[in-house]
Amino acid sequence: MPNVKKNHQKPMEVSRNPRKRGSIEVPWKRWFGDEKMRLTFPSGWNVKKIEMRDAETVSDEEIKRNILIPLASPPLRELARGRKRSVIVIDDLNRPTETYRILPVLLEEMESAGIRAEEIDVLVSLGAHRPMSRGELVKKIGEKMVNTLKVYNHNPYENLTLVGKTSFGTPLYLNRMLVEADLKIVVGSVIPHPYAGFGGGAKLVLPGLAGMDTIELNHKPAYASMSGAIGRVEGNQRRAEIEEAAKMVGIDFAVNSISNSEGRTAGIFAGGLAESYREAVRYAQKVYATDVPYNLDVAVFNAFPKDDGVIQSFNSLNVWSSRSSSDRQIVKPGGTVVIASSCPDGVGYHGLTDKGMRLYVRRDKHGSFKDIINGRSIIFFSPNLIPRDIHDFLPETTLLCRRWKEVEEELKRTVQQDASVGVFPCGPLQIDRSIFT
Repeated sequence: MPNVKKNHQKPMEVSRNPRKRGSIEVPWKRWFGDEKMRLTFPSGWNVKKIEMRDAETVSDEEIKRNILIPLASPPLRELARGRKRSVIVIDDLNRPTETYRILPVLLEEMESAGIRAEEIDVLVSLGAHRPMSRGELVKKIGEKMVNTLKVYNHNPYENLTLVGKTSFGTPLYLNRMLVEADLKIVVGSVIPHPYAGFGGGAKLVLPGLAGMDTIELNHKPAYASMSGAIGRVEGNQRRAEIEEAAKMVGIDFAVNSISNSEGRTAGIFAGGLAESYREAVRYAQKVYATDVPYNLDVAVFNAFPKDDGVIQSFNSLNVWSSRSSSDRQIVKPGGTVVIASSCPDGVGYHGLTDKGMRLYVRRDKHGSFKDIINGRSIIFFSPNLIPRDIHDFLPETTLLCRRWKEVEEELKRTVQQDASVGVFPCGPLQIDRSIFT
């Protein structure tokens, strides 16, 4: 087995130049415009933009180089030689993976090994998310790939086969197309996850390509705060079961993407599933690391780049990593939490956790969020929702604002004039640096 190459990708040092007080610009509408939103605050308030360490966007040449020279794996063209039934697993628009920059490289390598495009299927790892439309697939993989490759949306109720049972006792029902393929490739984003530590890697298999009963059993302990943690992979039982599931089905090659504050690719780690993933996680912990202030009067958590719908918007609170630690509360008890999300998909859809679904829990009663929500004022800012949309997930006392000016007026009315305010521009990506020390 080749030696794992050393990480040569360097995080970017972000400028700390003072900004105009009372006005903060944040990224907005990932995949649906990639715009900037300017948030204004009452004059005289102490407002700070709390940024992650971040990293520059890598070039197409660097993406290709890191795929062609993989970690702990033979080159893909060697792995692909002699294979017939090939599946490339990708994530959906809920993740910032720039798959359109990655797929052409994979396709070129596979074709050089004698696998024709007609023999390659793309399988969208949806878990309990809704299927992707053609227009969304064009955003994700590019029009040329849509016109070249056959793409299938995973269905958690049909076309499943029982692979076995995990050591945690979960029957592992997985997508039959994945199981029957003799070359299995996964492509995804290594971004913080509330219970799996980070997304990407084996998570594209479980829950991404699992049956609903399997997904439910994997999720349940985390919902009850029994296991799982943000930003941690080692010693995380939920992650351990996820990786065991991927090992049971066998993944031949993985591409792991790191994102920056613009939702662009900041690093690519490809090769053996476990080895490339661990290298990606180590880099992610550096890029996403944030010096988090505590006991603020107000904090604004922007949901970019997971800002397409309500469920994903709660990932904006990922940066509040130490959720039950009394001395590491980002917003003081009685303070105000503002969740900002463009929600171009409206409420969005989640077949496991939406109201009426089998693991529906309102977020103020949810093991991962209740310590943040209870005892604080909650404002949800989105131009594309109505109050009942958010009251399915948050207490009736939660205020929905469809214009930022309404948020500013509410803060002016309810918060003291010398309030301390922190704005987290990429909450789903940001991690409290202190959890790694």
